[in-house]
Amino acid sequence: MSGLYKIFGVELSPYSVKVRSYFRYKGINHKWIVRSFENQKEYKRYARIPIVPLVVTPDDKPLQDSTPLMETLENEIEGPSMTPEDKDLAFISRLIEEYADEWVNKPLFHYRWNYKEDEKSASRKIASYFMPEFLQKVPFFGLLLLTLFSLFIANRQKSRRHWLGTFPENTKVIEDSFEGLLSILDKHLSNRSYLFGEKPCLGDFGLWGQLYNLYQDPTPKALIKKQAPNVEKWIERMLSPKDEGSYESLKTLELTLSPLLEKEVAGVFLPWAHENQIALKRREKAFKIKVKGNFFEQGPIKYQSKSFQTLKDLFKEMDKSPDLENYLKKTKCWELLS
Repeated sequence: MSGLYKIFGVELSPYSVKVRSYFRYKGINHKWIVRSFENQKEYKRYARIPIVPLVVTPDDKPLQDSTPLMETLENEIEGPSMTPEDKDLAFISRLIEEYADEWVNKPLFHYRWNYKEDEKSASRKIASYFMPEFLQKVPFFGLLLLTLFSLFIANRQKSRRHWLGTFPENTKVIEDSFEGLLSILDKHLSNRSYLFGEKPCLGDFGLWGQLYNLYQDPTPKALIKKQAPNVEKWIERMLSPKDEGSYESLKTLELTLSPLLEKEVAGVFLPWAHENQIALKRREKAFKIKVKGNFFEQGPIKYQSKSFQTLKDLFKEMDKSPDLENYLKKTKCWELLS
């Protein structure tokens, strides 16, 4: 489909920048529109739910929810692919993307709304999106209003911690998970441009959206710069990713990719996603998992359960090779996916 796509999003939304990065990689003609007070009327005309990103197609149709949106365009538009031809790798990419979207958002929300410097930085940027520009330019009064609006944004975001479980009591699990991810990724990216080789996959876009946003905030940015120089280079590379070669085989990726699946995906995310589903079925108010001797507790969330079920349905219906089965059993993912 030719013509101009519109992407309504904001820089501090991991799902918005994830979609923008994909559009750049795919070479899709698009216009990036920062959702703001000035374009609220146009945004509301298309948005079915009040979230970003919102993509408006050249034939005036709205698309929302980053993963199905990208999968739809991948099938409809020619250009560089984010989907490995190897079906085993394609599923692993989708699994990593699910982990990124539904778990790595926790460190992002945690640092952004539990650390004062990060909170101040993010809330001010968000407030500037939705406060009329002419008011921001009024001497003294504009600054006062922006400050007050920033405080309102920060308090509202902190009141939403229950959606992600980013309470101070869960700090140890969240921060250990984030630093563990940085360590694993830094080794894995030491001799390749992207997760699976020399072109990005869906897993790259999912992880990058979260890590790019973590890189926007002072505390996690300092950790990335200090502990993960290869991740920092990848973050910059993924702003406008390119097809620079081919995907590797699972055999060549396995040595440094397996720790990501075993320690993070199977070690943290899948047990959490599994318990979230059980808690919803039992109508429990909260659930708890134990991660490396520490507990993580939150209330169950319906959207994450629905998203996880979509992944499990995909896994159930696909033709699984013996190599994929052996690999997922080796990395301890098989049982919780089944």
